[in-house]
Amino acid sequence: MNDLANRLRTQDSVLSTAARAQLNQDLEAAQLAAQSMQEEAQSTVTQMQQDLLGPVEQRTVAAVNTYANERGLKIVLDSSVLRTGLVFVADTSDITTEIIRRIAANAQESGQQNAFAAPQDENPSNRFQQRIRTRQLFDMGPFNARSEARQTEE
Repeated sequence: MNDLANRLRTQDSVLSTAARAQLNQDLEAAQLAAQSMQEEAQSTVTQMQQDLLGPVEQRTVAAVNTYANERGLKIVLDSSVLRTGLVFVADTSDITTEIIRRIAANAQESGQQNAFAAPQDENPSNRFQQRIRTRQLFDMGPFNARSEARQTEE
């Protein structure tokens, strides 16, 4: 594509009208093909993300919901999304390890070898799995503790 554009630029004055028109058509066709390939690649990546992350995210949401319900939590934050908005979070608020343990335990109970394994080809999912594994989820213990303290005082 760059070759066609360069040739059109450098040889424009010496090309016949037909040759110039043909080069313009070839350049437009190459640009459309490149755009089409980019759109197809993006569509494939999006579909792979849905296929690979969807089941993991469903398991994660289920584990977080169960954990929150068991502890009466009103809010659980995903610090990977709120990284710039969290000013301070105590290490004891990090429930990531517990959530991963629960997902792994549920997978083991259902006979699955790896709770984070991709349904088909494991290689493309490694980056996505790593992203999910490094997510940090925090319970809002201080908020929960304050409401429990108020209930005790009353």
